Amino acid sequence: GSGNLPLEYVLQTMSYPEDLNFILKFHPSAVISYVEEIKEKYERRNFKIVQNYDSYDLLCASDVCVTMGRSTLTFEAFAFDKP
Repeated sequence: GSGNLPLEYVLQTMSYPEDLNFILKFHPSAVISYVEEIKEKYERRNFKIVQNYDSYDLLCASDVCVTMGRSTLTFEAFAFDKP
């Protein structure tokens, strides 16, 4: 296998400590109905789901960046010195 975990498995199994804020940003080409479905199922006070939002703004405001699959954001996080 590719070593990639399905998104919903990750969302179902991760914990969301109340003292942390989480943002899941979908790629702009993601199917809007799927993004809305995920948003409806998983979004909560400290876990927001966005799609058309500037990745660099999010990266600058974050302490940690986690990517799923292949993403240039991984390398950009290193450039911004984000683990």
